[in-house]
Amino acid sequence: MASAFRPHRRLLFHPAPLGVGVLWLCIVAESFYLALLLAGGALMILEQCPCFSVMNKLKLNAFAAMCTALSEKLLLPISRPMHRH
Repeated sequence: MASAFRPHRRLLFHPAPLGVGVLWLCIVAESFYLALLLAGGALMILEQCPCFSVMNKLKLNAFAAMCTALSEKLLLPISRPMHRH
């Protein structure tokens, strides 16, 4: 009677191949998200340096905004829950 309530041993130790692929996809996407976010932050800090002209500061600001916007667009499809039918 007690053995009827234990989960099958094979299901515990062998994850589905599709689940492993999705896991790696999420890890890579999160890494890209963090890299883009850090690049945007670094560019915003670099923009504060007084050695750049006003035009170069504007270019750095635009590129930093592009990096942070791309990181948010990358995160949106991953953060949505998947519905199985």
